Amino acid sequence: MNVSIKIPCTLIPVKRFNLLLPNSAIAEVIVTNEIETVPDAPSWLYGTVNWQNHNINVILFDQIDTQDIRPEPHKSVITIIRNPVPDTKPSYLGILVRKTPQVLDTNSHNLDRNLHPKNNHSCAISYATINGKDVLIPNIESLVNLVDKASI
Repeated sequence: MNVSIKIPCTLIPVKRFNLLLPNSAIAEVIVTNEIETVPDAPSWLYGTVNWQNHNINVILFDQIDTQDIRPEPHKSVITIIRNPVPDTKPSYLGILVRKTPQVLDTNSHNLDRNLHPKNNHSCAISYATINGKDVLIPNIESLVNLVDKASI
């Protein structure tokens, strides 16, 4: 008997990667031009945005491991991610995305582990291939800790 469990996920395209997260990790996807820059912030911090009475730090995922030129804030698509550790600050963080995220079901028929990714990232838990696309599964706790340690 061939049983395949479907897990609803979202494919989040950033500059160099396609991030894959379960839908339960995502609070909302927003489009805004009300991003405030943060003085003396690390290069990976795009800025902050107010969302549902929370001041959300928006990160440039690709910028964490590189020193590319940070884009100027403008109308942006941001995926708001829940902190997986309850009662820990920050409760949410935002990831600037390249284009609108795509909802898809993952299962054993369309998801394969990728043991040799083209690009590595310090905040990755794992790499995979889904429907022929390379994806990175980010470590949200690492991202939250990175924001917390930056004392923003």
